[in-house]
Amino acid sequence: MQCKPIRTGASPVRVFAVRAVRARRHRLVRSILWLILLAGYAGSSWAVDYPLRPIRLVVPFPPGGGTDMLSRTLGNALSQALRTPVVVESRPGAATNIATAYVAGQPADGYTLLTGTVSFAANSSLYKSLPYRPEQLQPLALLANSPSILALRADSKFRNVRQLVAEGRAKPDELNYASWGVGSSAHLAAELFRQTTATPMTHIPYPGGGPAITSVLAGQTQFVFSSLLPVQGFLKAGKMRALGIAAESRSTVLPEVPTFVEQDIALTTGTWFGVFIVAGTPPAVVATLEGGLKQALGAAQVRESIERDGAVPGYVDHVKFAAFVEQERRRWAAVIKAANIAPE
Repeated sequence: MQCKPIRTGASPVRVFAVRAVRARRHRLVRSILWLILLAGYAGSSWAVDYPLRPIRLVVPFPPGGGTDMLSRTLGNALSQALRTPVVVESRPGAATNIATAYVAGQPADGYTLLTGTVSFAANSSLYKSLPYRPEQLQPLALLANSPSILALRADSKFRNVRQLVAEGRAKPDELNYASWGVGSSAHLAAELFRQTTATPMTHIPYPGGGPAITSVLAGQTQFVFSSLLPVQGFLKAGKMRALGIAAESRSTVLPEVPTFVEQDIALTTGTWFGVFIVAGTPPAVVATLEGGLKQALGAAQVRESIERDGAVPGYVDHVKFAAFVEQERRRWAAVIKAANIAPE
């Protein structure tokens, strides 16, 4: 910046005042330039320096289940994509609220992620109060969907869904089903089926998927709505049969099982698997994680593993995923209100 010369003959006081003003202007301009440079450096350093330490992927269910297995498969692939360890950490309990509250309370630095399912969308309607605020977490990416399957014992008298619906309507006190808890994905799917088909049936909750499926095998309950993974072994062994799958098209793993739509029942539901991050995480970190997740899900071995477990892989970015979660929240709020479902 060039300075205009001071006119000859000006008083010493005026000369000093003019020079002081110009000096302040110089300092102000230099400060602004430094701030611009520092802001640019900070933004680029987030993109370059993240991640600098291991990332934790928190799972709200016990080890060995479908969500845990998918998270571990994804974690390994994400670790390779970002070239940093991804540690899968199980924090089960309270219908996923323990894990969700834990992640919600972590720093917004991109080092703690949550594997979320349909429970994340439903819990705000199931519980009068939660140990976290849903807005404390923001959707990062949707990874896969696992449609619900109506499974029953192999020797059941029901050969198709129409027979089961007819039985429930004719004998409203005799048809029952198992789930792994009030408000669980199994319970919500069955309740949506009941509301869609106007079929009277009794809900019998169990403390987990294992006991619920065992009750069907033992003849204590008649059927269960489940994702494929928990019942896949029993289906292959001929101990259980599937009457329908709540998807738009048949499963590549169970191509012989018709969809509910094929049986004139407009039912598409199931659980989904997505990753959530603490709200307020820097955009550059969000972009880095999105790129890593997209790369991880694009790996052939990852997709094959997810498909073997009966889920359908499909990457959806954080903008579309956020809209999907809100849509799911409204959907299950209506189902829960209509059935007056409340945790015991």
